[in-house]
Amino acid sequence: MLKEELLKTFKSKRSLLIFIYLILVAIGDNICGIAQTGEGGGYTDVHPAFISLLSGQSSIVFTALYIWVLPITVILLYCARYNEERKRNMHYLYLTAAGRKKYFFSKLGCTSIVTCIYFAIPLLLNLFISILFLHGGTSFCDMENWSLSEAGYFEYYSVHYPYITWAVYFVVSLIVYSLAGIMSQCIAFITRDNRVTLILSFAIWISLFSLKYFIGMAIQPYTEYGPSYGIKALAILLAIVLIAFAAACITFLVKKDEV
Repeated sequence: MLKEELLKTFKSKRSLLIFIYLILVAIGDNICGIAQTGEGGGYTDVHPAFISLLSGQSSIVFTALYIWVLPITVILLYCARYNEERKRNMHYLYLTAAGRKKYFFSKLGCTSIVTCIYFAIPLLLNLFISILFLHGGTSFCDMENWSLSEAGYFEYYSVHYPYITWAVYFVVSLIVYSLAGIMSQCIAFITRDNRVTLILSFAIWISLFSLKYFIGMAIQPYTEYGPSYGIKALAILLAIVLIAFAAACITFLVKKDEV
């Protein structure tokens, strides 16, 4: 069933429009970042990885359009399909054919895979464009000139091995995005209402940016936050996802009160 769910998503016109949206946001971030490196801009000889969308240094607007509204994007991309199928009574066919447990985990698996693919490609494209136009840049706003004792091990090696750092945060970010998608899908199972799912998912996600250990610590490289901050932020997200998952299991798998 997972394969069929993925194929339906990839062929969907709505998913294509969302993918185009994410690509445009990534390119818009490139344009803003490159413009700031020109004459009169705020950056000089900036490193391509530092000005990438993943780093979030060029514009808070594009960061918001890409990261802050992520649950809304994922719900429109895939999670909303569950309640759309329920309204048309299509889910009964899938439950009969695949079974409740397989149907449930196929939805979660598809959400995770789709989120990773649709968010990974724009980030990679964004980095490629940054490298293409800003090749040879070395600046990290003077952090590259800090000594090991001034910067600390993590920050020092982050700016001296920028592409390795970018790759590590890229993988961690996809894990975070995937967890956010799973959380939204679980909320869709619980509420059985796409509007409520949108509101709750966005409220929970955006609140993670206001905590002491906010989720940006886990997904944004080249900052003053060490790995311990990111791990704690990730742990908070994981706890929320596990709570949502447990509630969805009780609602969908244990009670089995599908109506």
